[in-house]
Amino acid sequence: MSDLLRELWLRGVAFNPAAPSDVLIRLMDQAAGDLGQLLCKDRGLPDAVIDAELDPL
Repeated sequence: MSDLLRELWLRGVAFNPAAPSDVLIRLMDQAAGDLGQLLCKDRGLPDAVIDAELDPL
């Protein structure tokens, strides 16, 4: 997958209001890189996502 296509796909997931919390948590995981965190920063996030980010393992 090209970098551009990957970014567009991640952006679509990040801004999808129906995206489940567990998907958003994985998107914001370090393994997904900084792009996931940047994409999710400008939207309202469910409490479960915020809790997971504030309380890392």
